Amino acid sequence: MLGFYAGIITGVLTGLAIMATIVSYRLESFHRMNAYLESVIAEKDTRLEQLEKSVNKGRYIVKSVDIVFLCDDEGTDILLFETELKKKYNSLLGKEVKALDAEMILEVADRRIFRLDNGQYQLFVKKLILAENLKIWIEIQPLE
Repeated sequence: MLGFYAGIITGVLTGLAIMATIVSYRLESFHRMNAYLESVIAEKDTRLEQLEKSVNKGRYIVKSVDIVFLCDDEGTDILLFETELKKKYNSLLGKEVKALDAEMILEVADRRIFRLDNGQYQLFVKKLILAENLKIWIEIQPLE
């Protein structure tokens, strides 16, 4: 009889542990998605403000900034890099393309070192296209 009750208690505790793990995982994934969507909203708001300032001038202006990350390490959280670099590059939105210097844009991210909880990473700009849609390809390499 004692073994029966011990088995039921063990089963309930094991079930609760598994349930807590599943709920924790789902909560973490929702939290990451929420952080990503908040960064997208902030980017869109900044973009809208810059575009409203320069509307109807008839010139080529920077309308969006797209950053493509090239990374071989699967454990790297690209969202952190994306939010930090978008903050830096969002000031270019609404500016005239002719007035921008590609070398200065490149220097913002090229050879930059990021220190995160799980290590240090260095960024290298591989390609930059300066047009109405600024597009930058950045390679992320872990430092050892």
